[in-house]
Amino acid sequence: MLKNYSISNIRYIASDKIESGSISIKGNFIENFNISKHDYKLENALVIPAFINAHDHLFGTYFPKIGHGPYERWLEWDNDLKKDDVYKERSKLDKETVYLLGAYRNFISGVLTVSDHIPHKVNDDIIDIMPIRVLKDYSLAHEAVSYDLNWGDGLDIEHQRALENNIPFITHIAEGYDEESLQSLNNLIEAKALSDNTVLIHGIALSDQDLENIAKAKANLVWCPNSNYFMFERTSNIKKWMENGINVSLGTDSPATGSQTFIDEMYFTQDYYKRLYNEYLPERTLYNMVTENPAKCLRLYTLGKIKDKNIADLLILKDKNKDPYKTISTLTLNDIEAIIQNGLFVYSNEKYSEMVYQSNENVYVFNVKGEKRYCAYDIKGLMGKIRNILGYIKEFPFLPID
Repeated sequence: MLKNYSISNIRYIASDKIESGSISIKGNFIENFNISKHDYKLENALVIPAFINAHDHLFGTYFPKIGHGPYERWLEWDNDLKKDDVYKERSKLDKETVYLLGAYRNFISGVLTVSDHIPHKVNDDIIDIMPIRVLKDYSLAHEAVSYDLNWGDGLDIEHQRALENNIPFITHIAEGYDEESLQSLNNLIEAKALSDNTVLIHGIALSDQDLENIAKAKANLVWCPNSNYFMFERTSNIKKWMENGINVSLGTDSPATGSQTFIDEMYFTQDYYKRLYNEYLPERTLYNMVTENPAKCLRLYTLGKIKDKNIADLLILKDKNKDPYKTISTLTLNDIEAIIQNGLFVYSNEKYSEMVYQSNENVYVFNVKGEKRYCAYDIKGLMGKIRNILGYIKEFPFLPID
C-alpha cells in the first residue's frame, strides 16, 4: 500500500508560484517537497490541487435537464420539476444510488470535495460512505424569501450556529428577479446573518448596494452560470462581484439545471463571461474559483493549495501548455491522467496504473471516452445497478464510460 512516497519530475502550482521538482506525501498529507526513498518519476505532468465544487445538489443528480423557462423565480422551476417524468424516474432510485451518481459525476472531472446544499437530515447518513468528500460541517437556509423550502431553524439561528462553530452558513440568495428576490439580501441583513461565514449562492438580482454590503461583511458568493442561464436566461454581474473584492467560487448546481460535469461548467464559465463582457476571464481567476476560493469560503483550511501539511488531494494533468493556467482552462476529461485522494492513487490512465494497484485492494477498469482508466471505485457497477432498477440502459453524459 502506497503511504510514504514522492512524485518527481513535475511542475506544480504552489499558491501563487509555479514550481518544478517533487512533492513528498506521507499518509494523507503533503509532507514536504523533497524526493523520498520511494519516488515515482512522472512524465510531462502538471500537478494541481483537486477541484472543489462549491455548490451542488447531489440528490438532484440525473439526466436530462428539467424545465421550461425562462422563469422569474426558482419556485416555478421547482413546480415544473415535481411534475416531470424525469423526476418520477429518478425517484425510483434509492438515495445512496443517486448520491453515488452525483459523487462520480464530480469525481470524473477531478472534483474531490463538494458542498451539497441540503438539510443535514437528508445527507448525514450518507456522507461518510461517499467516494468523495462531501461537506459535513455547515449551517444553512434555503433562501431568504417567504416561499423558501424552510430548511434549517431560521436565518438568525443558523447563522449564529455558524459563528459559534466556525463553519459556513450557506443559502441561496436572489435566485430570480421577482420583488422578494430583489429584497432577499436585506432580509439576511435584518436577521444579522451576513458575515464572512456566509456563503451566498446565485445572486442573480443583487444590486450595487447589495454587493457593497456583501463586500463589507466579507461574505462569499458562488456563481453557477450554466444553471442561471438555463433557468433565467440571465445571470449575476460577476464582473462587479470581483471588482468589489468579493471571494467568488464556482459551482455546478445539479445537472437538472446546470452543467453535466465540472469541466463543462469551467468551459461554460469562460464562454459566458466572454459573451457578457467581450473580454476573457483571466485563466488564473478561473483556477482560483475552483481551488483556493472555495476552500476559503467553505472553511476547509487544509484544501485548495499545494503546501506542507495540506491534505494530498491532487490531480495529475497532461502538461500541455507553457502556461499551466492555460492547461487548466482547456482541460478535458482525458487530460486528467491520475487522481490522488488522501495520499492514495485512486484513478489513472495506463501510464500510472501501477500506482493505483499499489494503493487499493480492488481496482476497476473501464474506458472514458475511449481511453482505459483504472479506478478504486466501481462506477461501472453502479451503472449496472441503475440499469437493473430501471429495466433499461440509462445514458448519463456526465459519466461517459464503457
